[in-house]
Amino acid sequence: MLADVFGHPVATLETQEGSAYGAALLAMVGSGHFASVEEATNATLREQEVTAPTASLVAEYAKGHRQYQALYPAIRPVLRSE
Repeated sequence: MLADVFGHPVATLETQEGSAYGAALLAMVGSGHFASVEEATNATLREQEVTAPTASLVAEYAKGHRQYQALYPAIRPVLRSE
């Protein structure tokens, strides 16, 4: 679904430790183990599966987004939580 909404391939990573894993990678960069975040991610992260978008669904989600954008000015006052 995300690939269809974004209109781009979406990769699932082998690791399921999202924020903790990211924090550990940033710590390794900060401690000098890696020179950059890009180097750390290239060395440690592996894609498990890549899901390609489906053209017809990308078009449907884009159509719905355009409709939402057109309606938003009318519903904005209702959505405010002040």
